[in-house]
Amino acid sequence: MREKKQIIKYIALGYTNKEIAEKFSYSLPTIKWAVVDLLKMYKAKNRNELIANYLKTEKNINIEELFDK
Repeated sequence: MREKKQIIKYIALGYTNKEIAEKFSYSLPTIKWAVVDLLKMYKAKNRNELIANYLKTEKNINIEELFDK
């Protein structure tokens, strides 16, 4: 799924899995799988830790970019 950066953005904005699925017109299980994959990829135990680890790991990304709609 190419939209992982967008999924992280929506997680940072407080969207639920259901809301993210609706944004992308994907099924809820597809988004749940993508979130689990992201949690593993960034060695995070929860969504907050995912955002923190993403910001630490990715170069040239700052928190303001995540919150730009």
